[in-house]
Amino acid sequence: MQSVMFVCVGNICRSPCLEAIMKSLIKQKGLEKKIFADSCAISSYHVGCKADARMRHCSQLKGITIDHTAKLFDPVFLDAFDYIFAVDEEVKEFLLSYATDKNAHKIFLVTAFSQKYHLEEMPDPYYGGDRGFEHVLDMAGECCHTILKKIQEP
Repeated sequence: MQSVMFVCVGNICRSPCLEAIMKSLIKQKGLEKKIFADSCAISSYHVGCKADARMRHCSQLKGITIDHTAKLFDPVFLDAFDYIFAVDEEVKEFLLSYATDKNAHKIFLVTAFSQKYHLEEMPDPYYGGDRGFEHVLDMAGECCHTILKKIQEP
């Protein structure tokens, strides 16, 4: 089974959105026994909280249900997951600070395989309005499609 971890700062906006979209795509394609997706935070501030209500609302309008409780990154994830996607360079650098020669190759910017947003950082919509959440959802959708395609390559 392939496994994917999405990581952001608080695990209440970007990474749970990515996780939910990826799980939706996995289910649509009948890949539940082949691919597992999860998400976590690099900051403990929101640990135990549900995803941001605004993100849940905007996601729901697009038919995506976010059912996630924020949890903190654990360095064991670097060995446990096949792909680890950071939403921005700050998060990527944090992850790389825990990485070893054995697992650093698993860490990518979430837009690494994207054609439309290639190597762009995913902005944090927390302090913005609905438009910011909608933009993140659009980015997440495109990124998850390209990530899933990459994972399925022979």
